[in-house]
Amino acid sequence: MVSEFNIPPDYVQGFKFFLAEDKHFTTVLKGGNAKTIGYLLGEKAMEYLTLLADQKE
Repeated sequence: MVSEFNIPPDYVQGFKFFLAEDKHFTTVLKGGNAKTIGYLLGEKAMEYLTLLADQKE
């Protein structure tokens, strides 16, 4: 997650919780489609990084 999605190491666990709370993501994850999961992970990573940046302001 750090190298592929640029999630800071100290925030990886928080990102995992962020994903777990997203019902759409958990449904997609259970479906097992690797392409869809990868695409959604990228979207969620951008969303999470935006949240982190907003908190730092």
